[in-house]
Amino acid sequence: DNGAFNALSRFMGTQNASVDAFSSGRTDLWRETAAAIGEQPWIGHGGDQFRKQVSAAKNTSKHPHDSILQFAYEWGVIGAFSFIALLAILAMRSFKSTFADPEANLGMFFAASAMALFSLIDGVFYYNLPIMIFLACMFGTLSQEKSHR
Repeated sequence: DNGAFNALSRFMGTQNASVDAFSSGRTDLWRETAAAIGEQPWIGHGGDQFRKQVSAAKNTSKHPHDSILQFAYEWGVIGAFSFIALLAILAMRSFKSTFADPEANLGMFFAASAMALFSLIDGVFYYNLPIMIFLACMFGTLSQEKSHR
C-alpha cells in the first residue's frame, strides 16, 4: 500500500515512468472512451453506462475522469456541445461580472474556474456536491450583475 493514489511517488518518479502509470490509468480510460464515443457519436450511450460498457473502467470507475469525454460519451456530440455552449455563455457572463466587481466575485470566479480545469482530469461534473458548489460559485458571480449595468 503506497497511500492515497500514490500521488507523491508518481510525481517524484519512484514508480514506473510510463504516462499511464503516472495518470493512474486515466490514459486508458480516455483512449477507450474516445473510441466508444465514435460508436454512438450523436446521442451517446446514456447516463451511468460508463462503468458497465467501457472495459478500462473495470466496473469500478463511474466516469472517464474528463468532463468533455464524459459529456460526449453520455450525451453524444449534440448534448455535449449544447451543454458546453451553455457553460461557455455562463463563464463569459461570470467573467464580465467578476471584473466589474472583483472584491465581491473574484474568489467565486477562481473557485469555479479551478473546478472546471480540474474536471479535465477528474469527475467534478459527475457528483452532485461539486456540481452544486460549481453552480453556486458561477451564479454567485452573476447575482450582482444587474447592479453593474
